[in-house]
Amino acid sequence: MALILIVPLVVMTLIGLSFPESSVLDYIAPALLATLALFFSFLLTGISFLRERSQGTMERLMASPVSRLDIVVGYLF
Repeated sequence: MALILIVPLVVMTLIGLSFPESSVLDYIAPALLATLALFFSFLLTGISFLRERSQGTMERLMASPVSRLDIVVGYLF
């Protein structure tokens, strides 16, 4: 939860302090878009894992000769 709330605020504050001559919208809009992309990637990955577990395919994936890291990377990309 801290990644979703605190990190974007810190990043937006640092960007705002780095470019004081810019307007607020100039640095909040890109930071907000990046934050939303980060949030939705976590959300969709979690939903995908939940569906795999509820349908029973997660057990089949874990029994396959593939590492857990490969499974996670496969979901992300």
